[in-house]
Amino acid sequence: MNENFRPEGWQDTVRGLLKHEIPFIRAVAVQNLPLPLDDATVALIAEAIKDDLEPVQGAACDLAYKAKLSAFGPPLVNLLERTENDWLLRAPFRSAAECSIENDRRLEICVRRMGHGSNDRNMVLLGLLIDGVIQHQGGYGSNSIDDWTKILPGIQNAWHGFIDANREAIRNGQQFKIAEPPVTREMFPPGFQFHRKGQPDWPELPPPPPMTPKQLTDKEDQSFRFMNEGVQRRIREWRETQPKTAVEQENYVAEFVINLDSPEFLLKDGTDRVRRAGLATDFDWTLHHVTPDGIEKLEPPVRLRICGLASQPNICKEVFLLQGVLEEGERGVFAEITPHEFGFRAGKGIANLKSYQFPDEQYAPTPTSIDESLLIKRQSSSK
Repeated sequence: MNENFRPEGWQDTVRGLLKHEIPFIRAVAVQNLPLPLDDATVALIAEAIKDDLEPVQGAACDLAYKAKLSAFGPPLVNLLERTENDWLLRAPFRSAAECSIENDRRLEICVRRMGHGSNDRNMVLLGLLIDGVIQHQGGYGSNSIDDWTKILPGIQNAWHGFIDANREAIRNGQQFKIAEPPVTREMFPPGFQFHRKGQPDWPELPPPPPMTPKQLTDKEDQSFRFMNEGVQRRIREWRETQPKTAVEQENYVAEFVINLDSPEFLLKDGTDRVRRAGLATDFDWTLHHVTPDGIEKLEPPVRLRICGLASQPNICKEVFLLQGVLEEGERGVFAEITPHEFGFRAGKGIANLKSYQFPDEQYAPTPTSIDESLLIKRQSSSK
């Protein structure tokens, strides 16, 4: 097939299709027009940019981008100023720059249009402003601003000031760097940030205000409810793995792992199946091993294993205390694991590790008892 072949009279045929009553045919005709365009066709494409149907408008904008003719500049500006289609906005903005429209003019249109539509509209316009003049690796945030009326004047003033002060450089195609003058944080809505490779995102967000006592209590209660069912289930399943016969004990491989990188509890039973119970990520988690000899901070992951048969009480004097604390230790959740019981609770304050007692009457040996720690392996520790 010869892609350069043109049958006699093809231009008249195309011009007829560009004025066809069916919008789909008009759009397809625009999409398939070869370059260069003659004067009569240029006039029809300029009209297509102003078409009533958005698919035709989009196709005409794309053709204008390729043709790079100044004749398309005015209708592209008109479309950029008037379209109510958030997705179509991008097409005239992109194409106008190729059709003799100065960059500062494109930017000023976008600034003026902000605030007259939805949050999505404003974020599209902000994206066009950024793409038009700022070097960046992507940005995010501010996707749920319900009311722009309070913040919009400051953003628009910042952009107008930026354009006015740098108009010549903007017209010459200069791209400005984020976090460096003349780009300022006032040009962007609260919460909006740019990615920076190997550096913190910009603008850096202020730290959130400290939670009130009620907020701390509510957060603790919500987090505890989120964790409790899963944690209790995994502990129960772990206890149920305890061997009942010597044969079962010989093949016993189940481990209960406390991992705080995630953080989570893991139950591993020697198969490919790993059962998890997630822990809240906004708590500051620590794990201690308390015995009559002292208190040791363990660095997870920590592996625990049930010792002995179900008929053999384990009288090892130890408790593993996993503690998750909210701001400044005001609220927390606590998991206590011993050879014979488990507790999971929420409360105020930090547990007093030195208060743990191991009464002799509760740990007295019997003919069938054993005295073995649950701890399989220590990673690293500090007194």
